[in-house]
Amino acid sequence: MIRVLVFGAFLALVSWLLHRRLTRSVGLGPQGSRTVAVALAAAWALALVGLGSGEVFDPSWARGPAFAGWVWLAVMLYLALGLLLVAAVSGASRLLPRHRGGESSGPGLTRRRLLRGATAAVVLGSFAAAAYGVGEAATPRVRHVRVPLRRLPAEFAGTRIALVTDLHVGPARGVGFTRKVVAAVAAQRPDLILLGGDLVDGTVAMVGADLAPLAELTAPLGVYGVSGNHEFYAGDGGRWLDLWDRLGIHTLR
Repeated sequence: MIRVLVFGAFLALVSWLLHRRLTRSVGLGPQGSRTVAVALAAAWALALVGLGSGEVFDPSWARGPAFAGWVWLAVMLYLALGLLLVAAVSGASRLLPRHRGGESSGPGLTRRRLLRGATAAVVLGSFAAAAYGVGEAATPRVRHVRVPLRRLPAEFAGTRIALVTDLHVGPARGVGFTRKVVAAVAAQRPDLILLGGDLVDGTVAMVGADLAPLAELTAPLGVYGVSGNHEFYAGDGGRWLDLWDRLGIHTLR
């Protein structure tokens, strides 16, 4: 809960800075400024639900708002970086000498128009980048990578190892996503399955059931797993590893 509150305070500050940059810097009127403020406030609330889903808020009702909140966090990152770049370029342009020929057309007005255009491009680009990322993350793909090792014993040549990491089940993804990944892995018929951690975000009580399909993973050489940092964010690190053991995963502690 404390982590959510700290992040909430930080996001509120970032949202305030974004509001100033999206309204005052481009000369947006009072009505437009209020619209942006309401939108940012709503997005901030959704982000809080996203950060707390699976730990403070039950994903059974919070998963929809949490998904929107996590998407907004991605958009916010792109926005912050893009607007910082625009601000840097705009500040540098003020240091350049002005040409007299531009005075009659109103250099301030021209700069404001350029600033508005650049800001609009950053906003559209941020949402487009986040949408692309969401699409990619929602459709996990199998990648085949050959790993040549000179001193590999001959009996291990051709061993097929499935590596699965960073499912981040919980806040915005449920048991259906886990089931999809398990089916994709099973279709490859690997000799060994390795789980690289960061499989969840949240507590065992709220998210544990979403990992149930992992019990269906089987391989001739076994299924092994190590934790990532996200298993420990909600304070349930040891409990998560115990759950993995119960799912038939040989957990390396």
